[in-house]
Amino acid sequence: MRCYLRQAGLKLDPLPKDLPETEPLIRQPQPQPQHQQVPGWVTWLQQPEQQNNILAMSFKGDIDQVKAALHGAGGPPQAPHATIQPGRRSCVFLAAMQGHAHVIEVLHQAGADVRLPDEEGFSPLHVASAQGHEDAVKCLLHCKADATQLTGTNVSPLHTAAISGSVPIIKLLLRAGGKPKEQDKQGETALFCAAKADKPEAITCLVKSKADLECINIKQMTALWIASACGNAGAVAALHKAGAATDQVCDGLDEPLNGKTAEEAAVICKKEAVVELLQQANKLRAEVEVADRALQRAKEDKKPKELQAELTKGWVTCNTKINNLYKQHLSVPAATS
Repeated sequence: MRCYLRQAGLKLDPLPKDLPETEPLIRQPQPQPQHQQVPGWVTWLQQPEQQNNILAMSFKGDIDQVKAALHGAGGPPQAPHATIQPGRRSCVFLAAMQGHAHVIEVLHQAGADVRLPDEEGFSPLHVASAQGHEDAVKCLLHCKADATQLTGTNVSPLHTAAISGSVPIIKLLLRAGGKPKEQDKQGETALFCAAKADKPEAITCLVKSKADLECINIKQMTALWIASACGNAGAVAALHKAGAATDQVCDGLDEPLNGKTAEEAAVICKKEAVVELLQQANKLRAEVEVADRALQRAKEDKKPKELQAELTKGWVTCNTKINNLYKQHLSVPAATS
């Protein structure tokens, strides 16, 4: 999945050196380098001799040329379901990758299969979602693309949308039947993808759609655990605010991380901002719980209104403090992909 996402244009850099390489851990985004290696198939599409190839036209987004190719202008008609090898990327796939919704619609009307996956099982909807192309996603869904289509490793379009962090796309996929609790073969849901990519708004959207905060992958990691180890403070704040537990320990990593909690993992990986956030947030969460219990007992025991008012004031103060802490980290823009 990581190799595919790099080819699709998502920029992924190494995890912390102290964190072992494990397949579930998608690497954190970083600013795009000035000179990025272009995949060979993209170079092939951009060659002058391919200018009359419907695959190159679809990738470029030239709708007039695509229509002309389909109708045989200047030669025999070209098939809307043509694919590029290796990889089996179709015309629709290439248009979706670039966000050319108008081209997708024309190809669909000509009989192209909008669900045809590439050799790794990624559909046009997967790649449009990963790239954050909202109009392309809308068009694909209108053309009957499947929001629940899975790759060979059980990756859904919702997983790739969570990596892009696009809340509008996540909502589109959810309305089309996307499953926030769908786990890939590593046991990870879309929430994990959003946590790894440090997309707090996507996390909040998924949580509101009943994503499981306490879901664990095959290494017994939660989304909060991974976000903490990666140093993704925005994701940690969003997950903690939603009520994610912080005491889950992983099981399956090498030392020194095996058997550690999220905070301990952040300490080992030297993610100081996350360590401080978790320490403060856990302390304030405990204070909120104490204040809440005291207020509820006072109400149940019908204590004097003056006491209840004082306890309510304390409860509000505690909640204000923890919400201000969350805002401090949620207001910091995450690294863009």
